[in-house]
Amino acid sequence: MNLKCLSALLLVTSVSAAIDPKNFDTSVKPQDDFYQYANGGWLRANPIPPDRSSWGAFNELQQRNQDVLHGILGNAAAAKSPGFVEKLVGDLSPPSTPSGPRRSSQSLRGSTR
Repeated sequence: MNLKCLSALLLVTSVSAAIDPKNFDTSVKPQDDFYQYANGGWLRANPIPPDRSSWGAFNELQQRNQDVLHGILGNAAAAKSPGFVEKLVGDLSPPSTPSGPRRSSQSLRGSTR
């Protein structure tokens, strides 16, 4: 496996979930409005984007993952001397990547011999 792909996987898997005190709204008493107390800080720091009808932690995670995957695909498609994995990933990347058109499947077939 390519070192860049492996390091990207390790980075993604090393993220751990934790309770972040910055997400609390301590101006609200928990017994009055627990939702606002537990989430008020996060809600203030993460307003709903204008092009969305809702926004949450999973939307944020999905957007971040899409950005990372787009970068991986773009780098694989733009590699000057790609190995087998880069050729495979580059061939599967969408043609609308900023790095240019997809490689033909001929480039992949030639590397397996």
